[in-house]
Amino acid sequence: MKRSILLLLSLLLVAVLIVSEPQPVTAQVNLSALKAQIDGELALLWDIILTRQLAHYSMYGKWFQGMITHGTIPADGNVAFPDNWGSSPTDQNTNWQDFLDTRLPATLPMAITIDVYTGPLGSGFTACVWAYANGDLYRRCKAIGPEKQPRTLDWHIYP
Repeated sequence: MKRSILLLLSLLLVAVLIVSEPQPVTAQVNLSALKAQIDGELALLWDIILTRQLAHYSMYGKWFQGMITHGTIPADGNVAFPDNWGSSPTDQNTNWQDFLDTRLPATLPMAITIDVYTGPLGSGFTACVWAYANGDLYRRCKAIGPEKQPRTLDWHIYP
């Protein structure tokens, strides 16, 4: 009986020590600063994307569709090489490298996608940026075309 009580007390003491051990504190990223950093990058790229989209539409009669630029979406302001620059949808031959020509950033703090749409009012495209911050996936989108209003979205946590 004494052995059982001693064993139980020993296990309880170990459990208390484990629970009371200080847990590492994870530094939180300043979300406003990260959004501002990405918005700055996007401001530089947006004019290029718009110009290239207009040229692509003029040449091919359709908007460029860009698959996600990164295999792993950048997190917490860390920049990453866009390793999917050479990928293209199965129904088109143009990839990010072809689309942006020599205007490729070496690294980005966000991933980018360009989706195309055809709706009752006509066709257009939506460019979205994606980034993780403090464990949450954030997205912001800007659309061009007759249905841009419901497709343009400010920063939000993506479900």
